[in-house]
Amino acid sequence: MAKEIEKKWVLKKVPQKILENTEKIEITQFYTKITPEEEERYRTKKIGDKVKYIRTVKKGTGLVREEIEKEVTIKEFEAAKDRIIGNPIVKTRYKTKDGFEIDIYENFKGLIVIEKEFPNKEAVEKFEMPDWLKDAIDVTENKEFKNKNLALKGVPKIKI
Repeated sequence: MAKEIEKKWVLKKVPQKILENTEKIEITQFYTKITPEEEERYRTKKIGDKVKYIRTVKKGTGLVREEIEKEVTIKEFEAAKDRIIGNPIVKTRYKTKDGFEIDIYENFKGLIVIEKEFPNKEAVEKFEMPDWLKDAIDVTENKEFKNKNLALKGVPKIKI
């Protein structure tokens, strides 16, 4: 079981030059379990012509959570669809060379979420925001911006 240490921001617009030279991943995901302390999701990750099917369980809240991720078969993925909770999420993820993941949501028009994982809490404390992220709003502790809550409730109202 791995620990996930992640910061999350919402941004109104990503400068086009940031999206250049990134890895583009098309993601569709849905949840089969959602509680305040635990979630289970299934996700397709499409990079070019290659598609992976992944099951993830996350436990905990806030900056540091436990995460178990496992590749599954298409048969397991399809079978899990019988247990969908809420709405599926469709987004395009851009992975930058400096470790940011920029998610542009297709079914929540206008929502752009940027995430960055860190190896430990000390790295979070030493982190300096790049200029292109200076206008972003930190939503790391805002439960409404967790994907599981987006699937259940849609996009919360926030001024960016």
